[in-house]
Amino acid sequence: MPMGNRLLFVPAVLCTILCFVGMMMFICTLGRTEQSVGAAGWAILMIMGMIGGAMMPLAFMPSWLRSFSNISPVKWGIYALEGAVWRNFSLAEMIGPCLILLAIGFVSFVLGVIMLKRQEV
Repeated sequence: MPMGNRLLFVPAVLCTILCFVGMMMFICTLGRTEQSVGAAGWAILMIMGMIGGAMMPLAFMPSWLRSFSNISPVKWGIYALEGAVWRNFSLAEMIGPCLILLAIGFVSFVLGVIMLKRQEV
């Protein structure tokens, strides 16, 4: 498959990476043991993947579930990557999904840091 826009692929990948690094920072604070955090992380990401279009394309989902998928960072990661690869997004169209991914990553990273500091005390 030919790459739609190689210059937009890089920010799509970086924003997706930063989003999920921030989420992992938050998820790692949800338990006291490695096993509990691993189980919680698996469950959270599985649900996000299911509603975000990783297991079934959003086009085949019912409309109510499609609107509910907006809360999933998986949807925005897929959307940004699709925009660079085959949707031929312009820079202006790519800014929306990338900003959403960065916002989710930033907020969850900050929450993770706050929760880690509280656990140390």
